[in-house]
Amino acid sequence: MDNQAQQPNREHHFCVSTAKFLFHHPQHGIVAARDPIKLADAKQYGLSPILLYGVAVARLPIRWLTFSTVTHRRTFREVLLTAWGSAQGSRGLPDILRVNRFCNGLSRVNPF
Repeated sequence: MDNQAQQPNREHHFCVSTAKFLFHHPQHGIVAARDPIKLADAKQYGLSPILLYGVAVARLPIRWLTFSTVTHRRTFREVLLTAWGSAQGSRGLPDILRVNRFCNGLSRVNPF
């Protein structure tokens, strides 16, 4: 019997979101807020938002996270290739990649 026919498709989930409690400050680095604050209020204190990128393997407790500042965004391609190459247990590229619907519009250029 064909071994590949028996194995289920490997599925990964990819999401990007703006952190509500973490910000970047040019002098102090990563700054945590006790309560979420509006981006306009954060800007008054010299804080810029942080983007969180996550990859999770479906049906397994394997998760990988990274971040960047909004002004120095990472391309989706760069994030995914890094995740697939370094996330322990991910075993490389998946058969199926599910992208969170809120990722649309986050990248200024074609992410791939």
